[in-house]
Amino acid sequence: MSTKGRPPRPPGSAGPSSIPGSKRPRTQSTSSSVVASGSGAVVHTDGWNEGQIVRIRLHNFLTFDDVELYPSPKLNVIVGPNGTGKSSIVCAICIGLGGRPTILGRAKELKDFVKHNTVGGWVELELFSGRGKNRVVRRLLSCDANTSSWMLDGKEVPKKKIEELTADLHIQLDNKCQFLPQDMVVEFARMDACSLLEETEKAIGTKDLYANHSKLKELQKNRHSSRSRIEEKMRQREVEVGRNQLLQRDVKRFNNRKQFLTQITHLKMKKCWLEYQRGRAQFQEAKEARKKAVREFRLATNEYQPIAKKHEEQEKAVSSFVKNSQAARDVWRKSMRGQQLSRDKMEGLEDEVESLAQELEEKKREEAKRLKKVATIQNEIQAYTLELEQMEKPASISPLISEKNTKIRALGGEIAALRQEMHEICAQREEHIQHMKRCEDELGQMQNVRNQRLRLLQRFDRHTHDAVVWLENHRHLFNKHVFEPILLSVNVRDASYTSQVEAVLAGRDFYSFVALTKEDKSTLLKELSDRMRLKINVVLAPSHDVSEYRPDISPDTLARCGFAGMIMDFIEAPGTSAGHVLPVPQPAQRTPRQRPLTRAARWGNERPAKSEKILYL
Repeated sequence: MSTKGRPPRPPGSAGPSSIPGSKRPRTQSTSSSVVASGSGAVVHTDGWNEGQIVRIRLHNFLTFDDVELYPSPKLNVIVGPNGTGKSSIVCAICIGLGGRPTILGRAKELKDFVKHNTVGGWVELELFSGRGKNRVVRRLLSCDANTSSWMLDGKEVPKKKIEELTADLHIQLDNKCQFLPQDMVVEFARMDACSLLEETEKAIGTKDLYANHSKLKELQKNRHSSRSRIEEKMRQREVEVGRNQLLQRDVKRFNNRKQFLTQITHLKMKKCWLEYQRGRAQFQEAKEARKKAVREFRLATNEYQPIAKKHEEQEKAVSSFVKNSQAARDVWRKSMRGQQLSRDKMEGLEDEVESLAQELEEKKREEAKRLKKVATIQNEIQAYTLELEQMEKPASISPLISEKNTKIRALGGEIAALRQEMHEICAQREEHIQHMKRCEDELGQMQNVRNQRLRLLQRFDRHTHDAVVWLENHRHLFNKHVFEPILLSVNVRDASYTSQVEAVLAGRDFYSFVALTKEDKSTLLKELSDRMRLKINVVLAPSHDVSEYRPDISPDTLARCGFAGMIMDFIEAPGTSAGHVLPVPQPAQRTPRQRPLTRAARWGNERPAKSEKILYL
C-alpha cells in the first residue's frame, strides 16, 4: 500500500490520530477538482472515484491489535509473504462493508474474527464521496454474544442503512469479479464465460446493464420458443387445410342431403294437406249424400200407412238383427277357431239363428197371406153388404141373411184367430231376439276369457302364443282340425275345483297342441319348429274319445265315499283334448285312484272352497 495520491480530507473532516502500530502517518493535502464520468460515477482529477476505500482501521481484528491503513486509488490486489496479514485485511474489508463470512470461505461466525483473548473488536472503513464529506462505516464485533452493531459517520444505524450505502456506491462483495478472497480463487477459475460476463456486467456496468442482458436472454429464449410454436402451428395448418379439402366433398354432400331432407319434409306436409283436402271433399260429398238420403227416407216414410210403417220397422229390426248376428258369427268364427266346444256352441247358435230367421220369414209370408186373405174377406164382406143393400128384401130372405151372418161370424172368428196368431208370432219374435242377445253376451264373455288366456300365454310362453296366432290364419294347410293348447280350450265348470283339475294335468300339457293325424302333426312341426324356429310341443290325439268313457262307480257310491265326482264332470273341453290330458283307462284297465291335492290354481289365486274330494281316473 502507498500513501501517494491519498485524497485530501474535505473541509471539516477530523485529522488522523497517532495510533501505535501504524506504518504510515496520514498527511494533509489540498483539495483536487472533480468531474463526472460517463458512467455516472464521480471522478477526481487525481484518480479517486466515488466509493473507493480511503482508509482502513482495525482494532482487535484477527492478528492486528490496532492498525490504520491508507490504500491508494489504484488498489487492485494485496500481495505479500505468508503470515503478513493479507487475508486479515481482505476479511476486514468484507466484514466492514456488511459481507457474509461465507464469502471469505474461512470462519462461519463473527466471533472468529475477533483477536484471541479479547472481548471484542471493530473494523472502520472510510469511503470516498465526491459529493462532500467522506462516509465512515464502523462495525463493532462482540465475542461473547457473537453479534455486531453498525455505526455510520459516528451514529449507530441498522444494517439496512449500510446495505443501502454499499448498493448506492455500487459495492458488490458477492461478485467475484469485484471482490475475490484467496480461498475463492478456485471457484472463480471454475466459472464459464457466460458467468464471467454476467459478473463483469454487474461489476463495471450500469445498474440496468445486467437486467437488460437478462431480459435480452429471456426474449431470445422466448423467440426460439415462439418460432418453434409458429412452425408447429404452420405444420398443423397444412394438415388441417389438407383435411378440410378432403372433408369439403363430404360437407357438400351433407348440405345436399340436408336440403333434400327439408324438401322431403315439405313434400310430406304437402301430401298430408292434399290428403286432408281430398278426405274433406269426400266427407262433404258423403255428408250431402247422407242429408239427401235422410230427406228421401223421411219423404218415403211419410208416404207409408201406419201399419206399413210398423211392418217396415219390424223388417228393419229383423234385418239389423240378422246383420249383427252375421257380424257376431264372423267375429266368433275368427276368435274361437280351434276350440271344439266353442265351435259346437257357435254352430248350434248359427243353426238356431238361421232357423229363427227362416221361421221369421215363413211367419212373415204367412202373415202376408193372412193379411191378404183378411183383405179378400173384407172385400167380400163389403161386396156382400153392398149386394144386400141393393137387393130387394123378399119375405124369404131371412134364411139367407142368417146364412151370411153365420159366414161373417165365421170369417170374423178366423180373423180374430189370425190376429191372435200374429200376436203370438210377435211374442215369439221378441223371445228369439232376447235369446239371440243372450247368445251374443255369452259369445262376448267367452271371447274376453280367451283374450285373457292369450295374454297369459304370451306372458309365460311367447313361442306357443305366436304358434296359436299362426294356426288361426293357416288352418287350411291341415287335413283335419288341430286343437290349440288346453290353456285356451279347457274350462272348469266350478272355479273352486280349479286346483284339483290342474293337479291332474302335466305342466307341458297346458301348452301342447293336439293333432288328429300324423300328417297334420308333421306339417305343424315343420312350419313352426323348422321354419319359424318356435319351441312348441305337439302331441297326437288318442284313438278313443273321453266322452265314451263310463265309470264303474256310480255317483251315489262316490258321494258316500266323500267324493264330489269324477274329474271329467268338472271340465268343459273338446273330446280329443280331454282324451289327451285326462288319464282315462281303457276298458280293461279301469282302476280308480285317488290323490289329495292342495296346490293353488294356475289360472287364479282361488283355493278349493269345498271339502269334497275328486276321484281321478
